[in-house]
Amino acid sequence: MFSLAFDRDQRVVLVSFRGEFGTDDIATLDAAAHAFVAENGPVHFILDFTGVRRVSMPDRAIAERAERPPLCPGFKRLIVAPHPEIFGLYCLFAAKQQRIGAEPPVVVRSMRSAVDLLGLRLPGFAPVEMPPRSGQKA
Repeated sequence: MFSLAFDRDQRVVLVSFRGEFGTDDIATLDAAAHAFVAENGPVHFILDFTGVRRVSMPDRAIAERAERPPLCPGFKRLIVAPHPEIFGLYCLFAAKQQRIGAEPPVVVRSMRSAVDLLGLRLPGFAPVEMPPRSGQKA
């Protein structure tokens, strides 16, 4: 499960994951990110996995996703992965992205590192309302 927040002035979307991180989350995130970018234009992304307590995803699922190009070329992607399992998964993702010629995301251990690397000044993230998943009531 995840939530989105947007700092409009600095063009940064914060995706905060919590609970269990599974294979279905990749497709759900892709759909939400595509819809967001279609409406708001290209942005930087921070994927924050600090709130994840369990990972239920085979390495091959993240490796397969890494074979697709980034949604917003020329914009940065940072992965906040304090947990070793997620850190390893996204290091694999970054290596595969580099192999296909895409600018890989930067994998860091803390949100502070992500904010510093993007050079954000006083981030002002506002929650983004996400459309319901298929089969869910609005």
